[in-house]
Amino acid sequence: MRYNFVNLRAFGHFTDYELILSRHTNFHFFYGPNEAGKSTVLRAFSNFLYGFPQQTGDSFLHENKKLLIEGELEKEDGETLHFFRRKGRKNTVLDSENLTIDEQEVNRFLKGLSQDYFQTMFALDHVRLREGGESLLQGDGDAGESLFSAASGVSSLRETARELENHAKTLYLKSGQKPVINKLLREERGLVKEISGSQLKVREWRDLQEKYEKEAREIDELSAALKRYDRDVKKLERILQLLPKAARWHHLSVQIENLGSLPELPENAGSLRENLTQSLAKSKQRIVSLDGTLNRLREEIETVHVPEDLLTKEEAITALYRKCEKYADEISELPRLEEMLRQRKDQLMAGLQDVIPDASDLDEIKRLRLSADQKQNIRSLAGEKTDIHRKVTNLIRETEALQQEISDYEAQLDEAGNPGDADELQAFFAQLSREGNVEKERQQTERKLSLINEEIAGSATSLPLWDGTIDELADFRTPLLNESIKLEGQKKARLESERRETADQLKKSEETVRQLEKQIKDLESASEIPSREDLFHEREHRDRGWLFIRKILQSGKEASDDHDVDLYTKGLPLELAYEKSVAAADQTADLMQREAEKVGKKAQLVSALEAAKDDTEELRQQYEESRINLEKWQDAWESSWEESGISPLSPEEMSEWTSRLDEIFSLFKERRMLAEQLSELTDAAQKQRKRLATILTIDDELSFSDLLSEAEIELKTRVEAARKIQSIQDAQQKAVRLLTIKKNDLETARSDAAEWEQAWEKAVEELPVRVTTNPGIVTELLHTYDQLLEGYSDCRQLELDLHSLKERIQRFEEGVESAADPDQYSFEEGQYDKVVHVLQNQLKAGLEAKQQLIHLREQEAAYEQERLIEKESLTEAETEFERLLAAGNCESAEELIKIERQCREKTQLTGERDAVEGQMLTIGNGLSLEKLLEETEEIEADDITLRLEELKAERERLDLRKQEQLQSYGVLKQEYMAATEGASSEAAALEAEKQTIYAQIERAADEYLTSKLASVILKRGIDAFREQNQSPIINRASSLFARLTLGSFKGITIEFNEQDKPVLAGLRQDGSSVAVSGMSDGTTDQLYLALRIASIEKYTEENEPVPFIVDDILVHFDDDRSRETLSVLLELSKTTQVVFFSHHERLKSLLAEAAQDRSYQSEAITGSPVYAD
Repeated sequence: MRYNFVNLRAFGHFTDYELILSRHTNFHFFYGPNEAGKSTVLRAFSNFLYGFPQQTGDSFLHENKKLLIEGELEKEDGETLHFFRRKGRKNTVLDSENLTIDEQEVNRFLKGLSQDYFQTMFALDHVRLREGGESLLQGDGDAGESLFSAASGVSSLRETARELENHAKTLYLKSGQKPVINKLLREERGLVKEISGSQLKVREWRDLQEKYEKEAREIDELSAALKRYDRDVKKLERILQLLPKAARWHHLSVQIENLGSLPELPENAGSLRENLTQSLAKSKQRIVSLDGTLNRLREEIETVHVPEDLLTKEEAITALYRKCEKYADEISELPRLEEMLRQRKDQLMAGLQDVIPDASDLDEIKRLRLSADQKQNIRSLAGEKTDIHRKVTNLIRETEALQQEISDYEAQLDEAGNPGDADELQAFFAQLSREGNVEKERQQTERKLSLINEEIAGSATSLPLWDGTIDELADFRTPLLNESIKLEGQKKARLESERRETADQLKKSEETVRQLEKQIKDLESASEIPSREDLFHEREHRDRGWLFIRKILQSGKEASDDHDVDLYTKGLPLELAYEKSVAAADQTADLMQREAEKVGKKAQLVSALEAAKDDTEELRQQYEESRINLEKWQDAWESSWEESGISPLSPEEMSEWTSRLDEIFSLFKERRMLAEQLSELTDAAQKQRKRLATILTIDDELSFSDLLSEAEIELKTRVEAARKIQSIQDAQQKAVRLLTIKKNDLETARSDAAEWEQAWEKAVEELPVRVTTNPGIVTELLHTYDQLLEGYSDCRQLELDLHSLKERIQRFEEGVESAADPDQYSFEEGQYDKVVHVLQNQLKAGLEAKQQLIHLREQEAAYEQERLIEKESLTEAETEFERLLAAGNCESAEELIKIERQCREKTQLTGERDAVEGQMLTIGNGLSLEKLLEETEEIEADDITLRLEELKAERERLDLRKQEQLQSYGVLKQEYMAATEGASSEAAALEAEKQTIYAQIERAADEYLTSKLASVILKRGIDAFREQNQSPIINRASSLFARLTLGSFKGITIEFNEQDKPVLAGLRQDGSSVAVSGMSDGTTDQLYLALRIASIEKYTEENEPVPFIVDDILVHFDDDRSRETLSVLLELSKTTQVVFFSHHERLKSLLAEAAQDRSYQSEAITGSPVYAD
């Protein structure tokens, strides 16, 4: 696919701005200054394919609804698509007729290419190029990431993968405490414990529930019985209302049957009969009136006369009448024209004799006619004469002046002499410019070294925990790496966090124990609440007494010596002690039954208290373990620094300490480099000073700066002298060349003068003038000739006009004679128009008579048509009246009136019966009429009242029973709801909280799985892409990288890092490799560009080509690498269209150098930006 043209009809500050992308090349270079609209054009290329965004900044000149881009796309097979793109939500693709084109047509050319993929893969600017280079550095040249990033245009893969991993860790860690899912799971376990201790006693609650549901069923049964009684009462009440209406219905039905069968007349039979009677009388009267009117019209028609012979000449007479006024004007114009012609001929003859004295006929004027070329030649030669003679004079004067100027330059050269050679000094200063002022650099380096030593001393003195010398510090090495210190800090923070969290949980658990103990104490203080154990002990004591009594009853002996009996009775008689134990057991059971709610609550609180104490003990153990772990870590941390002699602070402080130590080590490294550099600069400065002293042949004991000053003065003196001599020589040579040119011009001018004389003699040889006549006079004579010829042409034209006038007059008079009868009219010369006026008046009167006759005939026809219609209406009314009599089986109007009255009576009775039926159906509540009539016949009227009273009495009895049942049910319901809500509300709240936590865990788990899977899929996708495309893309990118770096690198290779991952590396000419981290910013940009171009080439091999649009990607490239990059892009344009935008006109010349014999298109973007207010 390629763009053929893009026209910004209304976009940004452009109106009808067209960019034509030549079909003869696939490389298009568009350049323009800042604010010319380059960025606007770039957006237009994308918006044309995919539509305008919802919010656009390109509507400041043209309204949103007027934004429009036109263009044409062409596929590889030659198929084209020309369309317009407007801004809107739908139907934004239009053809040249402003008709909608299906968006799928554009998608068919794009082959499903999305806008995001197009902009990331096939659009590249210097910002994305920089991001791509930086992504290579951040990824240390990871081969998979580099290939995937270049091929997809996505330059932040590593950051994306890191974000996915970090997000997953914030959600879940296997042994973590703070991540979201870990916290939620810990809360869920605590809730499950609480819920287990708050459940109801299942058996007691079920007994209460069964009793509650039984009473509810009894109430439902009573409600159903009451509804049945209500239905029976309503049925009897309905029958009472229906009885009188049923009797009325039967009476009306009998009256309708008595009327018998009647003919079916229309409902409006009476009015129809009266209308027909009136219509018959009216039609008969109108027919008589129309017959009288027709007779009067026919008599008037006989009196009208029409002159048919005259009317046949209507067209001719009308045409003559229109020409009458013009005929009169032409008759008066004829003598004037004849006199004018005579005068003009006399004037022409006089003018001709002034030029040709012996002329006798006007036709001799033709001898003065010259062609346009001859006249132009004479005028041109007359104008050239002065210039030719002036040019010869000026050239003679200029030649003499140049000869004098050359002599003066010879004298100046003799005075100048020989200035001496400056080449050796210039070579020295050129070398000095390349290498720099080594002495100055040496002094600067010496000052830097002194400053570095001072900075090292200051930093070592201020470094905490260190009391050794600077040399000892230079050899010091930390026992742990910065990453290890960071990990130890994280480990300590985790241990401290676990201890704090455990302490917080322990504090909460202890508070829970205190609260539960307080609740139990408060519950017991209100009243003594026996427990199940208390009831068990009371009943056991009672049963022991019963055993003693049963034993006495069985043996018949008193148990006076039994020690166990004494303990049981405590001095009381056995029967009294037993009665007391029975009363105590019953009292405890009754108390437990009355205080059932408090008993259950106390049991629940006791259970919760035991669980809370267990949790508290477990948390105390965990807290002790965390304290011991933290102490162990502190011992390990201090022992790791023991060999270095440092007593370590916290990991955070030691991390900062090692950072400061690394800064000091960097200063040591910089000091060594500066010392080596100072030694090299000192040697180089000494060599420069000795060489300069040798060139100047002066004392080499002078300082280097003094030697430079002397050399600059000497060089300036020699250069100025040489420049002055060269300037004189150049001026002298220029004067010599100009003298030669002027001499040649003088010879040419003299030759031109001679040629003019010959041309003038030939030009005037046919004119009645001499060759020596002044050219100005000859030019004036040409004007006189033109005037005479023009007057001659006017005279001939006047003769033709006069002849045409006479012909028109003759044709008019012949037409009048043809139209008028010679016997009736006299024809006088010049008076023919009067005859035409008479004919016109007669014609007008005849036409009026004809029109009157036509009008009378039309009236006659209209009245005849009206009479015919009226006759048909009469016949139709008579037929309709006969049909009405037949419908009523009548022979006269009187019989018809009687039948009409009977039909009205039957209709009235039927309507009344229908009304009674409607009332019965309304009372019947949906029952049919037949069913209602059956109900009224099923029961006697006298029995209905008695049955109603019985039903109402029975219903009142059931309703009273229901009310009593509802009161009992209300008490039970209150007890049931209190038991249910009191015992289970807390469990329900805990269960709801647990379900909330489950929902949060589910959402967090989904999010965790999404992030984790996305991270894994991204890594596997990168690896798969590398395995599939590494070989072809790397091979091609390798050759491109070598070209883009101008041979600084031989290519690209794949190496393996410490983790055995494949990474990219640059290959030097000597075979050594350079990691991506060791490359400069510009080189990494060129590596990314090479990978991107190789990926695009592979894409075009397997798919329809897509235009590659680049925007100022060479901003940070030097001229040589820019030229080579343009050459690579020109080669890419052989397989796909390349559109290059830039505001650097310098690239235009570099492109011309890179192109050589390859074709390309170069256009300037011009536009006048218009800014919104």
